[in-house]
Amino acid sequence: MDPSASTASLFVTLLIKLGVVALLAGFIARFGRFRRLLFIEQRSPRQKLQFAAFLGVPFMLSMLTRLLGHGSYPGTDLSLEVTVLGGLLGGTIVGLVVGMIVSLPAVLIPPHEILAAPMAVLYAVVAGMVR
Repeated sequence: MDPSASTASLFVTLLIKLGVVALLAGFIARFGRFRRLLFIEQRSPRQKLQFAAFLGVPFMLSMLTRLLGHGSYPGTDLSLEVTVLGGLLGGTIVGLVVGMIVSLPAVLIPPHEILAAPMAVLYAVVAGMVR
């Protein structure tokens, strides 16, 4: 296999991921409720769940795109990135909820990716501790 072909493939995948993140971030940032939740330092449990839902649901749809496309479009899977982002922005609880929301389709839709949920929990805990 030609190393330049694999490098080009990786570069294209990263560009696709960057585009998907920009698209979803622009869509989420339009909501005034999300902007208010983003700038609150101490969130109530209800606000934490709302914040996690704002981050988790759109990126869960990106995971569904990868799964329903049978892995042919890996640039849309942003489960690691959004789980770490949720942990960094909202803390451990928000990161855990975002990770579980995002990894739910991977666990439920065949082929079952059983390690998706435990790895999301690990990412969320580490990102929450870094916060």
